[in-house]
Amino acid sequence: MRSIGLLIIAFAAVSGCAVGTTYVKPETNISEIGKVAVMPFTSNKAGLGVEVANRLTVALLQLNRFQVVESTPLMEVVLRSTEETLRTEDWSGDSTEALPSPITTNQFAETLGVDAVLTGSIRRYGNWFVGKNMNIDSKLISANGSILWTCNYKTDWAFTGLGTEGSLASKVVKETMKRFKISFGLK
Repeated sequence: MRSIGLLIIAFAAVSGCAVGTTYVKPETNISEIGKVAVMPFTSNKAGLGVEVANRLTVALLQLNRFQVVESTPLMEVVLRSTEETLRTEDWSGDSTEALPSPITTNQFAETLGVDAVLTGSIRRYGNWFVGKNMNIDSKLISANGSILWTCNYKTDWAFTGLGTEGSLASKVVKETMKRFKISFGLK
């Protein structure tokens, strides 16, 4: 019996159990959202925010539920024009600042003509001695700036292909989309 318990704990550690919370604004009607854009996530790992946005764009398209609008060219313009507010190191979609304010998100949504924007942040922290973790925050924000859905979870990143952007992004997108689909009853 003890060995089964240890096996379960070892599996949980290797698979990187994602612990966190998900919230849907009560009056949110997902059927009213027709067009969606994905903003690159802010991240403290270069390239990860853009990779997650690209993969989330594909995942949203695969739902066959939304018209997903290309946002990368606009994001480059927005980030260049708002360098005072959003500090970037080079256009990698990464920032050490907080998420864009609802005003920036509103302008982004208005410019693209979308009903909602999916955005978020990813923070890697820890080391081999205390554990390597990621904190992921995702938000679906309406064009008027209201947060419709939010998901926050923490997961281990030590066993994701040595921490490459692709393997980390896959892990983030898989868990985020799982929570998104469950929240809105999507398949």
